[in-house]
Amino acid sequence: MDAIADLVGGPHAAAALPALRPGGQIASIATPELDLSHELPLSAAARAHQILESGHPGGKFVLSVAS
Repeated sequence: MDAIADLVGGPHAAAALPALRPGGQIASIATPELDLSHELPLSAAARAHQILESGHPGGKFVLSVAS
């Protein structure tokens, strides 16, 4: 699918993600319960790129730097 309209919210948006094509968009009227953000150590930056290039459904990656 090119686009999904989530009119319910909650876990339903996550269940619909496999049907979304790469680059597709999802719009929600409620706060969806999606675990799309990932945190990795800076040393795993190459792994983050591999995941993104392999068709990751979305979200952002946070590279943490130890202080």
